[in-house]
Amino acid sequence: MLLLLAGCTKTLPDNYSGPTAVVKDTYANYVEGGFFRDEKVDLFVMQTMDGKLIDNGQLATARASFKSSLGIALKPQAYERRVPIRPMTIGLAAIISYAAGGQYGGSREPQTMASRKVKFNPVAGETYVVRGRIARDNSAVWLETASGRIVSE
Repeated sequence: MLLLLAGCTKTLPDNYSGPTAVVKDTYANYVEGGFFRDEKVDLFVMQTMDGKLIDNGQLATARASFKSSLGIALKPQAYERRVPIRPMTIGLAAIISYAAGGQYGGSREPQTMASRKVKFNPVAGETYVVRGRIARDNSAVWLETASGRIVSE
């Protein structure tokens, strides 16, 4: 995981002072683990910006889970970042993430159920939310405004 984080690009340079928008990653359907079921959560995240990996809710969840229990228990995390106001291409993903103790003590890798790249031209001061659904044959991920207006189909 540390190698993944070392390769993450910042969405804004340290000295950036221009207008920004906020993009929030979300999670849903958290299932607490037990003796006969895996602990898991559905994550909806912005993974890339202009083709470069950025910090996101999946990585934040992995960090929090590792910090609290070496990954044995899952600690889902919402995540948000500021982005500059300019046209960009972003990568969105719907992922099922599992605790390290999944499958009755075995390790289970996260599963990407849907992913897509979309053209995105954020509006200054606006908040956007990554949403999605995970279903056996119909998973999807999209971006919407905080008020619920879909900005990517």
